[in-house]
Amino acid sequence: MHESRIVEIAIYLKRNKIIETTKLQIRAYDMVLSFMERWDTVKQHGEELIYSGAWIVTIGTVISAVGQTNKTFTESQMGANLISKGNAIEAFGNSLVAIGNTALFSEERESYLIDMIFGAWLQAAGNVTNTVATNIEINTADEGAIGLNAVGSGIQGLGATYEAIGALEGHSPVKSLEVTGNSLFALGAFLDAAGLLFSMKNLNIAGDRLSFIGSWTQVIGAITVVIALKTASDINLAQQQDYYYPYYNYHLAHLYEPNSYRMI
Repeated sequence: MHESRIVEIAIYLKRNKIIETTKLQIRAYDMVLSFMERWDTVKQHGEELIYSGAWIVTIGTVISAVGQTNKTFTESQMGANLISKGNAIEAFGNSLVAIGNTALFSEERESYLIDMIFGAWLQAAGNVTNTVATNIEINTADEGAIGLNAVGSGIQGLGATYEAIGALEGHSPVKSLEVTGNSLFALGAFLDAAGLLFSMKNLNIAGDRLSFIGSWTQVIGAITVVIALKTASDINLAQQQDYYYPYYNYHLAHLYEPNSYRMI
């Protein structure tokens, strides 16, 4: 921290009779101010974080699905490596979605956003669990890793269910599409968990087929969510333009109600 910044904060605190400051206290206060400034920046980009996170999740699901396809039909280790990497990417994307929804909640205080936040963090936790379990499976061939993988997929499914509930209670102009996407993702995750449980019972062929179907169902769900977010964003933008320029987007009027919507 620059000395000029220290002097500036010290003058402010003393002028407002807040506290007799030491240099350490000033540094602590500066850290709080910096965090608040950064959080203000995050709040301004909540919707962008959600959209970017959803795209990253989609990329991760595709990589995982390709890995599961490889594992199902060739039984090579490359498939497991792709599953691990895909889940790690998904974890990052879901974290961005959670942070973006938290930013929106800090401004709007809408209860449905709590479900969206909780669901996104649950999915991220499930992704991390899958990544750890798959790496254990690769490095040690421990059969217990299959059970841990099933738990991770189950957590993902639960998280997507919460997000579907949040989307249902939300104000998106295309909420049915967003609910469908999250529901498909939840179904895919639960199918993957069921497939892993089959594998634990030595029903490997049936288990791998279920996981294969589940992984691609998650891809379809993730893509559907991205389409829903993009469509809602376009409608919201058209409404804003319609408000300022009433005849600019008249051809889109049939797509939405006259009241304004957020992106999600």
